[in-house]
Amino acid sequence: MTLNYGRQLPFCESWEGGSFGYNSWTFGVGGAGNWTLNTGVGNNAPSADFGWQPIKTNYSYSLESPTIDASPWTCASIWLDFDYKLVDRNNTGAEKLTVELYYSNSWHNKDEFTNNGNVDWTGKHYDISAVAGRAFKVRFTANGANSADLLHWYVDNICVYGICTPPTALAATQSGFNTTL
Repeated sequence: MTLNYGRQLPFCESWEGGSFGYNSWTFGVGGAGNWTLNTGVGNNAPSADFGWQPIKTNYSYSLESPTIDASPWTCASIWLDFDYKLVDRNNTGAEKLTVELYYSNSWHNKDEFTNNGNVDWTGKHYDISAVAGRAFKVRFTANGANSADLLHWYVDNICVYGICTPPTALAATQSGFNTTL
C-alpha cells in the first residue's frame, strides 16, 4: 500500500501568511521560546526571528516545518534553500542556529551557524536528496549558552523543491508515424 502524507513539493515559506500557523509550522520541545514573526525585517519582510529576550540560558528552541511529502520524487534531486541573517552582540561562538532534516525516524544535521560576528542576509542552497522518496521535516533550532550574547537570528524565504533527473542514453525506434523513446 502506498501512503502519501504531508505537503507536496515545492514547499515554500515567505511568512507572508502572517503567522507560523498559516503553513503549519510548529515548535519543538519547550515551545516557541523566543521565536516570533517579525513584520519589519526580512529579505523582504516579514521573517522568522529568534530574538535574545527574554534572556534564555542553556537553551534550545526549534521551529519545525510541517511534514513534506517527497515520496513521488524518487528520480530527482531535492533542494533546500533559505536566507538567514545574524545580528550579533558579543561574538562568543556559543550561540548557534542549527539546520536539520527529519527522516528515517531521526534528525540529521545539515548545517550550523555560530555567532562569530554579524552576518548580513545570506542565501543557503543544500542538496537534501537523502529525503527523496519519503516524508520529512525541516527545522531551525536556536541554541546556546546565553541568548543575551546575540540580538537576532532571522530566517526567511525557505523553499524545498525537486529537480527531476533528465533522461540519459535515450534510444528511439520508429514504426510508421510512431516514435518510441
